[in-house]
Amino acid sequence: MAIKYAEQKIELSRLAYYDVDTNLPNLQHFKVELTKWLEKGEMGYVAIMHPTEFNKIVDLYGRQAGADLLGQMAERMRKYLPHGDELISRFSNSLIMAIKANLGTFHTHHKHVEPLTLVPFDIDGEENYITLKIGYSTFSPDLTVEQCIHQTDIALTNARKLNGTSFAKYEENS
Repeated sequence: MAIKYAEQKIELSRLAYYDVDTNLPNLQHFKVELTKWLEKGEMGYVAIMHPTEFNKIVDLYGRQAGADLLGQMAERMRKYLPHGDELISRFSNSLIMAIKANLGTFHTHHKHVEPLTLVPFDIDGEENYITLKIGYSTFSPDLTVEQCIHQTDIALTNARKLNGTSFAKYEENS
């Protein structure tokens, strides 16, 4: 009986912090972990990466295909980012990530995005190329997690106004 209870408790925890369709951490997990980083005084960047073709892929292949695309994107990003210095989670039809880094060094991480769009994604056995809209902002202990996400959302809105794969940084007056 105790073993079954322990297994159920583990499964409930997984369901609370992971997206079932992608097996990626969910937004709640992201918030909990980023809060820990902020409490430790960490600094870096938060970025939301939105595949522009997400809705078309869902319309053509179904919802699971959209989830598969996000999973493949996260897998590719993990290859390029320092392990342990990144959080990557599902954020609706996008990925949200945090990267521990010295402020002012986002350009060093920017180069890791290009390989995401140069190689096609396998969706339902077919090759699909994507473009990305990326909004990013900084995080530091003087901000809350909600402020970080809100600022990054604003930057993403600005990135969506640009053609092709595009980046936009949160600016105080945007």
